[in-house]
Order: sequence, then structure tokens, then C-alpha cells
Amino acid sequence: MWALAVHPRKPMFATGSDDRSVRLWSMSDMTLLARTDLEQKARSVGFSPDGSHLAVGLGDGSFMVLKAR
Repeated sequence: MWALAVHPRKPMFATGSDDRSVRLWSMSDMTLLARTDLEQKARSVGFSPDGSHLAVGLGDGSFMVLKAR
């Protein structure tokens, strides 16, 4: 795992890793809520201030923005 971000309002967090996935996790019961597979390794993740989007920094220096739950 290379990346970790906590949702600003909900009890969840996001991770990104070398397996080319971004995952949303529940803090209350530590279950996987969602998973998105990427074409590259994730190096950073961060929620928007309202928690509606997740920015993902990729291994080549580019980024993408995903809609969060």
C-alpha cells in the first residue's frame, strides 16, 4: 500500500497500491466497500473537501479523479 486517505465526513478510508487498485474501506467493521482497478500503480489518494470525489496520483506522475460513494 502506497496511499491512504480518510473521508472527511463518513467513517471510511481509501487506499491505493502497487496492485493497481484503489479501495474504499469501512472504518466501523473494516470491510471492503468498493474497488476500482487502474492501469497503473497508485501512489497517492485524497478526498475532496466534501468527500464526493477522490483524486488518485499515479506512478507516471499523472492523476485521475474518481467519484466517491
